[in-house]
Amino acid sequence: MKRETRVFAPYGAGIQPPARPQEDARLDEPPAGLVDWVRAVRTIPQLEDSNPIVVPMSGMAKSLFRQFMHYIRDHANELRKDPAKGLLADLWARTHEHALKLALMVAVGKASPDEMPKSLGDSTIEVDLTSAEWAIDYVRHYTLEMEREMGSKVGVSELDRAAKDVVRLIRNAGILGLTIAELNKRSRSFEDLADLRQQRGLLDLARAREEVVMTETRAANGRRRQAYVAIEFADEIEASLLATDPAGTTGT
Repeated sequence: MKRETRVFAPYGAGIQPPARPQEDARLDEPPAGLVDWVRAVRTIPQLEDSNPIVVPMSGMAKSLFRQFMHYIRDHANELRKDPAKGLLADLWARTHEHALKLALMVAVGKASPDEMPKSLGDSTIEVDLTSAEWAIDYVRHYTLEMEREMGSKVGVSELDRAAKDVVRLIRNAGILGLTIAELNKRSRSFEDLADLRQQRGLLDLARAREEVVMTETRAANGRRRQAYVAIEFADEIEASLLATDPAGTTGT
């Protein structure tokens, strides 16, 4: 069978296919620059989850995020005017928050080791216009792609029925929740969705509605388990993970 390779160009033409992987590349030798960056962060005195560094945002970046908020509001309102697209407005519920987090990661990640704060009160890094612009473009583009994909292939009634069925099953599963594989076994409407992208899109919709959260646990044998759990169990799960396994993670 002839294999087909697709190259997705999110920002238009001119994107080149990814380079072929180097089979002799060694994964145990991270770039020296990355090592220096991590060391610089770890040497910041008293830096803890409960005692973070506050990274300010430039005035132009703030202005751009205000414009993005207006865009989200206007776009979601336009979707709600169309009965066939109203449910898709929920996809935009947390895009502003996602863009803020991404802009922060970009701004901190591109700082050199020498630019790392030397103390908690030392604000040497800021979320600048470039970081904000990149993050907003990224989040907006992929949310629009998800909206287009779901809107073109899944009817509203079918989508809503599948979403309600999935949330009901996840809620009934309690604190353990359900994985995608388990949902395929238990929900015919979920299984009937065309592919994994649509299934993840439906789950992203449930997360945007703040009905479910995605959690990740690790068994004694090291195997990961990613499951979706009803939002009412989120605090209980996080407390349990922190008490039994400091390395455990909970995603929202």
